[in-house]
Amino acid sequence: MDLKTTTRNKISNTMVFIIVLLFFAPRAAYAYLDPGTGNILVYVAVSLFGAALYSLKGVFWTILGKTGGERSPNLDYNSIAIFSEGRNYWNTFKPVVGAFIAKNQAFSYYSMDIDDPGLTIENDLMQSKYIGDGSAAFARMSQVRTTALLATTPNIGTPGFPMPRPQHVKHLVHVCHGVDDVGLYKKGSLDHYDSVLLVGDFMVHGIRHLEKIHGLKPKELVLAGLPYLDDLASKMKNPLPPTDGKTILIAPSWGTKGCLFVYGGDFIKRLASAGYNIILRPHPHSWKSENKLLEKIRRLLQDFKNVKWDKEPDGSTAMEMASLLISDTSNIRMDYALLYERPVITLKITLSDRETFEVSDMDEAWMDKAELEIGSVVSADKIDNIAQIVADTLSQHKKRSLSAFREANVCNFGSSGEFIAEYLINLINGKRETV
Repeated sequence: MDLKTTTRNKISNTMVFIIVLLFFAPRAAYAYLDPGTGNILVYVAVSLFGAALYSLKGVFWTILGKTGGERSPNLDYNSIAIFSEGRNYWNTFKPVVGAFIAKNQAFSYYSMDIDDPGLTIENDLMQSKYIGDGSAAFARMSQVRTTALLATTPNIGTPGFPMPRPQHVKHLVHVCHGVDDVGLYKKGSLDHYDSVLLVGDFMVHGIRHLEKIHGLKPKELVLAGLPYLDDLASKMKNPLPPTDGKTILIAPSWGTKGCLFVYGGDFIKRLASAGYNIILRPHPHSWKSENKLLEKIRRLLQDFKNVKWDKEPDGSTAMEMASLLISDTSNIRMDYALLYERPVITLKITLSDRETFEVSDMDEAWMDKAELEIGSVVSADKIDNIAQIVADTLSQHKKRSLSAFREANVCNFGSSGEFIAEYLINLINGKRETV
């Protein structure tokens, strides 16, 4: 029986108890706070309710635990813990998990996604647990007890976000899941972190600048690399098979910083009409929050047999097939350029809500220069010439320059998981390595 089925059975076995509990709970405790609401009263009610539920040890461990009632439901198993928002972040944590196990280091792994591959690992060193989803899961994580907590999640502890800084975590550590500086993080995203594991030293200036102007205590900055990129690299064929020279991967971000939102689908139609094979891979959040936009674009492109939609969790196959990538603010630009060493076209996005991002307080943005190193940048007034720009970019591409760019900007390439595991082990033992 798989984990999902087991959990459903456990829930059905305790449904009567839950109904009684909810009947007597205060009405405010039913609230699930959307991250943008900022309703502090509702948030407090949700947090208190989540904590109260966790005090019911046997019942809620049975409902949410990975292995039934064999272990305590309190989130306090080990000196090191990992918090994942779901399966999309597994390739960030996978190399670190493997390194912990190889080093015989016990740790806890908490996930908000019952389909997270991390929950399927059976190893005595790894105590993993599904904690539910939404604001209730964030409330549960706020009760975690550990020395060092590793997370990709931005905004922990910031006003309006449904997870406060856990009071019983001595050291909160942020690991990146893309090659970029902090410019496109929402304001305050890393304010409550104690350490940031840097992709490269290009991130130092921006973080220190924000700390200074916001009056923040300096964080520990560690040149760690990017386990996400290492995991992608491990899946690549060597040598890479040749491409057909005319397949384009279009992989937008979502929301106001995504090219589908800003440019629509007309530029894709122009490329398809020019004879290019198109792989259209929307951001996972687009499928959840931009269904109307995606359906509109689907109708626009429905007559083109050379347009394929990609919804696979892993984008490696699409990147392998493509001769060129078109994107916007998405970090997939760096994944593609640094691993496959093929050119990228960036569609320029003017953020309508720029003031909500850290870049509005930064004196420079690293990506503004970096995107010119990996390909071409196309502004709105040039978008009608996209087919010719693609042809020119493909003909002018130099593979050597992208390899050098990776070496200059990504630390510990191929071994960042081992480095991060060692850093965390040293951290709980009172050792420090910072820049």
